[in-house]
Amino acid sequence: SNGDITLEANLGTINNSATGLLGYLYVSSDSGNEEFFASNLTLNSKYLDNSGVVYSYDLNTNISEDLTNSGTIYSTNDQNLTVANSLDNSGDLFANNSLTITNDSGTIDNSGNIKSNSTIDITTNTLNNNTDHSLILSGGDLSITSTLLIDNSNTDNNTFSALDTGTETIDIITAGISSVYGTSTLSSSSFINESGIVKSSGINLSLIGSD
Repeated sequence: SNGDITLEANLGTINNSATGLLGYLYVSSDSGNEEFFASNLTLNSKYLDNSGVVYSYDLNTNISEDLTNSGTIYSTNDQNLTVANSLDNSGDLFANNSLTITNDSGTIDNSGNIKSNSTIDITTNTLNNNTDHSLILSGGDLSITSTLLIDNSNTDNNTFSALDTGTETIDIITAGISSVYGTSTLSSSSFINESGIVKSSGINLSLIGSD
């Protein structure tokens, strides 16, 4: 069975441990355990600390302070993630369809994977995607708008993995920013790409405030 699940902790913290799995409910009955899959999972909290798995069809997460993810936050369809302050990702943020991350006045530190099979749209104040394990990868169009800085440096310890789609073989980077079949649109006051890689079918770079 499936349905909607909403978890509220607006003044506190949702802590999902390494053995935790959010997005499922297990209910005991006379006929045995029944599994309910969240077709729509909504998380509203001041803080979210995830080292386990958050899993849903559509996933909406609203964090009024900080999000720390060293586990997996996964949606089989669309994922909308809003974080007011700090987003620290060393794990996996993934959407099978569109992934939208809104972090208007905060900072995103990504040393893990931010991926979508379709589109990615990121809005932030500062994006640090600057380790040799930092990867932002979309199958379709990718848009990053950062008020102050996009730092995509130090991703040069990079290897290319071959992906066989059945009709062609394409090279996928293991660190950096990439849109496999779409266009990467990057907009920021400052863009650092020292020893970094941006790989896309098309690239649009706009420096805000520059002539």
